[in-house]
Amino acid sequence: MRKYPIKELKLLGAALYLSEGTKLRVDNRGWKYYDVEFTNTDPRMMRVYSDFARRVLKLSEEKLRVQVFVYPDHDERESISFWSKTLNIPVKQFTK
Repeated sequence: MRKYPIKELKLLGAALYLSEGTKLRVDNRGWKYYDVEFTNTDPRMMRVYSDFARRVLKLSEEKLRVQVFVYPDHDERESISFWSKTLNIPVKQFTK
């Protein structure tokens, strides 16, 4: 993966978040709160965004979580293993 200079990474991360990120969430009590979430299936975009989260947002490794949507015709373990390696995030930090 190309390591972008921090200035470029800030722009890329902001653009990705604006297009694919979650801006606002409301829980079942009607309370509003903000999360940093990004949804996409392109490994290149996911790598850039995870680099943005680490280097720009300074999110600690322990706080990084990945939720994988697994379709019935896909193998759950293979999917999680693929994304774990692609994003360099431990399997224990994944949910289905």
